[in-house]
Amino acid sequence: MSLITYKSSQTVKAARIAQIKYSDCGEHCYITLENSKKKKTKYPASIAKTVDAQAGDYFVKHPDHFILIMREHDFKRVYLGGEGINLSFSNVLELMKLGYVFARRSWSGSNMTVKYVPARSCYIEDEHGNQKKNTSPFIARFVRGESRGEWIPTSQDCVSDDWSVVAYG
Repeated sequence: MSLITYKSSQTVKAARIAQIKYSDCGEHCYITLENSKKKKTKYPASIAKTVDAQAGDYFVKHPDHFILIMREHDFKRVYLGGEGINLSFSNVLELMKLGYVFARRSWSGSNMTVKYVPARSCYIEDEHGNQKKNTSPFIARFVRGESRGEWIPTSQDCVSDDWSVVAYG
């Protein structure tokens, strides 16, 4: 697979997707990348289905081998044209609303990530311990993939440029 190296607050390897085909059972997808010598590579279908992947999207591989598929315009905002080098919190917030999950480089080792949670998309506990649908959107904090409740950014978080995409969905 021929992937090109791109750098934001994290260095990744990526290539545009030329073609995606799903297996008959729907459990796997076969991804062909542009300018690749390899015909196609088999992956779990969940990788492509989370963003309804299509030709022209970007296949992104992080250094820890985490695989992410991003829409072309999102990839370009994050990794091309300089915007990704100094990804501002306002850009991060826009991309969070599209489903991307973020972390800051300064949080290294904490396994903490943040994700936008739309209104009425989950159950939360009120002050009396009762479960109810959330009525307002919020940003959730996750540690090792487990929700730790609402996250409120500090002023340092809002002005920092060490944000990176770590997942989708």
